[in-house]
Amino acid sequence: MRYIVVSIFFLWSIIANGQSFGSISGSVKDKITNLPLAFASVVLKNNQEKVLTGTITDGKGIFQFTELAPGTYLLEIEFIGYTTQLVPVTLNDKQNVELPSLFLSESAEILEGVTITAEKSTIEQRLDRKVVNVGKDLISQGPSAIDLMNNLPSVNVGSDGNISFRGSENVRILIDGKLSNLENPADALQQIPSNSIKKIELITNPSAKYNPDGLNGIINIVLKKTSQEGWNVAFSANSIIAQRERYNSNVSLNFKPNKTNFYLEYSNGFGDQITDGVVNRFDLNSNQITRNVNNRESNVIRLGADFYPSKNTIFSFFTNQNFYNAAFDGQKDVVFEEAPVNDFALDDFLTRNNHTQNYNTVYKWLIDGASHFLEFETNYNLFTSDLTNDFVFLGNTSVPSYIETVDDTRSVFTLNLDYSLALGDKSKLEVGGEGRINRIENEYSSTNNQLQNSVFTYDRDIFSSYFIYSTSLGKFKLNLGSRFERYLVDAQFDQEQSVAEVVNQELFNVFPSLFISYQDSEESPHQYQLSYGRRIERPSFNQVNPIRQTTTPQILATGNLSLLPQFSNTLEANYLYRFDKGSISSGVFYRRIQDEINRTGIFDQEDPNLLRLSYDNFESNDAIGVELGSNLRITQWWRTNINLEFYNRQQRGSIEGEAVEVQNSLTNIKWTHNFTLGKNISASLFGFYSGPQEILQYRLKSNYFLNTGLRYNFAKGKGSLSINANDILGTRRFAFRTFRTVFQEGEFLRDTQQIFFGLSYRLGGKLSSLSRKKRNSNIKADRFL
Repeated sequence: MRYIVVSIFFLWSIIANGQSFGSISGSVKDKITNLPLAFASVVLKNNQEKVLTGTITDGKGIFQFTELAPGTYLLEIEFIGYTTQLVPVTLNDKQNVELPSLFLSESAEILEGVTITAEKSTIEQRLDRKVVNVGKDLISQGPSAIDLMNNLPSVNVGSDGNISFRGSENVRILIDGKLSNLENPADALQQIPSNSIKKIELITNPSAKYNPDGLNGIINIVLKKTSQEGWNVAFSANSIIAQRERYNSNVSLNFKPNKTNFYLEYSNGFGDQITDGVVNRFDLNSNQITRNVNNRESNVIRLGADFYPSKNTIFSFFTNQNFYNAAFDGQKDVVFEEAPVNDFALDDFLTRNNHTQNYNTVYKWLIDGASHFLEFETNYNLFTSDLTNDFVFLGNTSVPSYIETVDDTRSVFTLNLDYSLALGDKSKLEVGGEGRINRIENEYSSTNNQLQNSVFTYDRDIFSSYFIYSTSLGKFKLNLGSRFERYLVDAQFDQEQSVAEVVNQELFNVFPSLFISYQDSEESPHQYQLSYGRRIERPSFNQVNPIRQTTTPQILATGNLSLLPQFSNTLEANYLYRFDKGSISSGVFYRRIQDEINRTGIFDQEDPNLLRLSYDNFESNDAIGVELGSNLRITQWWRTNINLEFYNRQQRGSIEGEAVEVQNSLTNIKWTHNFTLGKNISASLFGFYSGPQEILQYRLKSNYFLNTGLRYNFAKGKGSLSINANDILGTRRFAFRTFRTVFQEGEFLRDTQQIFFGLSYRLGGKLSSLSRKKRNSNIKADRFL
């Protein structure tokens, strides 16, 4: 419970405003090694020992409380593996108290078995984001990051695996502030073990400091990085029992001598996932019945180090190596109800080998404390993939069997320079610049003479700069900034027997942002926020790639080389009320999207039985959303979280020359219960409902499911055993009905009804974390196409 209290009042320290009378500052160090303790929690109490606010120490172990009225205070300093220290402080009028170094001693009792992960997850409401600190209750929901996402406010993972944020899939998924190279974010999240996640940041309206990609905002997953003294080891193993079994394992090690920290993590996952589906074409009175079996294996290696050559400089390096192999077997039978003689089938055998590489370096110079620094970062991503697809047509069809291959290479090189300067006690100026260079080459070849071999190249350069001014004005806090960006695209599509298609785009855009927060006093339970931001959604690689991407007997999907970016303007207001039993939050937003990118479906002119899927820019999309949330402690053994989300969206566009306007409402309900059944046993129950919704050319049916789980902690908290039953009612499915041009309905069901078993164990001593470069608080988003 005390960690929840510390997290809540750490939030207060960020947004609270009072009269500027004085300040208290100091540093926290290890008593034996004399090294600073980063991320130690420091809570400020009044003389009645009532919590006023809180914070955590920075990379040099430094903390500071400002805008304090004269009086007597009590500092409570805590750190995992150390004895808590209480320090009384008296503050006179307009006095700035700088305490001598505060030394913490190891706790012998805790050293026998340190519990690194909190039991309960907590949510912090900061100026520009919600931060979900991942506890064991969330980790036990499943083996990978994708299993945690549905438990987050405003986030939904559809039965088709797609991730949406505030009712839309226009969202950036980042890992430690970096975009995954994989086109589908769900593929990247499935390869991240849930117990390696420290926290998840939900940034609905990012400031000008962040890249403007993602109309609905950013979901940033911050991974743990073990940094305990000496050698430390942690491992986990999980299995999923469904129609087919799947397995995951993870082991992490670190070695921390003195002022250097080395860490290594390895994750492995393998198994089969089955998806069954049926699509009914009304015009042909036919049914397409599918069964896809995806056998995949991933091996992820994460290696890094932090160096502190001096008290004012930090150097960090890390690399991620991801090896992903998949063997896909898809069976598709087309059955004609009135003419079975026309029945035919397609067997699709696909193999894919991917290798994703990421290299990152950071140099940070602390010019004058934590608030005046210069930071330089380089990041290089390289993604290579080779795909072979064997199509075998059977039955009454003239289409010959054939084999196609696709070789894909994508790279992005990013340079960042950030400068921060404190302007007195209340204000701060931040400026910076970024350059991103993307290069993509996609080669396609086929043994089918009717399909032309082709090469698609896509070069994209983005150069940007930003400024942000932050200040306190009485009880208000203000954050004002803007980002300036030049966007260049050169694309070319070459086919053997066709004229090359060439597209050149050059755009200059400005992305302003504004944040205002208000709190009557430091002790006030009421908090108000208002924000505005302009953002962009650039076409993804699959959306612009003209090479055929998906083939079924009746469906062909390609991209649209001429797609333009879509833009949004969002205005958002939030309110938070805290009380003894928990907190209640509410929010409302308005978002307008111009040149919206959406799916299109038309029949092929030469083959009217073939449906061509692609993308196009539509006119506009207006959305209004209301979100209500609560985090309540009903009793000492029962906690509950309720999230209600309502979105109303109006879309406008033109389909085959016809002006179309659609009014769509969407309701999401999430309800989580956590029960403490004993000292080491806890249980959870999670329910989800998503109502029907309508897009320009199709409707999605409602979807709901129920999960439950049980967790047992042993070995003084060093180990845990979890068992979950997911989709226990067997109701989680993706069902749709299309209209306008194409009239069909279908349903797809993945093997989401499953039982999960998980085991984790950690060996380690005290935690003495060195500061990591704050990639999570300075997110530089790049959708790696």
